[in-house]
Amino acid sequence: MCQFTWKPSKGSQTLPRSGSGGLSPPSPTRSWKPSKGSQTLPRLRTRQTRSSRRAWLAALPVWACACVVPVAPEFEDPAGNYAPYVVSSVPAAGAVLPASADTPTATDAIEVTLGDPNLEDKLEVRWLIDYPPYDSTLSREALDVRLPSSGAVKRESIRFAPSCADIQSASGLPSHRVTLSVADRPFLPPNQASPDLRWDSVSAEGFVVRTTWTVALSCR
Repeated sequence: MCQFTWKPSKGSQTLPRSGSGGLSPPSPTRSWKPSKGSQTLPRLRTRQTRSSRRAWLAALPVWACACVVPVAPEFEDPAGNYAPYVVSSVPAAGAVLPASADTPTATDAIEVTLGDPNLEDKLEVRWLIDYPPYDSTLSREALDVRLPSSGAVKRESIRFAPSCADIQSASGLPSHRVTLSVADRPFLPPNQASPDLRWDSVSAEGFVVRTTWTVALSCR
């Protein structure tokens, strides 16, 4: 709220003090009346000055008290396609997972929460072993999951517990890579995909995001 206090400038005129031939200021206890010999013109000028002063003060808030209210910028959903991404994972990406060679337990599982800025995108999820690149003697396709659009960036969590059933038992390796491939378009058939990426290639307008863990699992 703006407040103003008016003070007369140095050059402004004031009523003359009481004296010979002058006007006496009004007393707080009695009303003042001009004498018979006094002139009324100064009083008219005083009224005009006061009227002009009131009009100036009334118009002052129009330009002096105007408050500029900032307008918040408006944001719109970005146009175009954006890649899905991993919101969180347990264990963290790149960690070594000490899985059981028998039936996996809850502590052996990888839990991942995914997100996609394009709210209407359906996410294709594929769990792969010892991939990429594709190797017919090592690579295995373990599990496929499809996440429907939910109207939100963040999607529901998914879980995967690797076991010997997902491993090429003839490999003899003491550990294996577990790859999570997430695409915002359907995966291409192997005969239309790149030879090294035959299990998670998509069309040109789509995105594929891969996240990898290592599982210490030796199967025979």
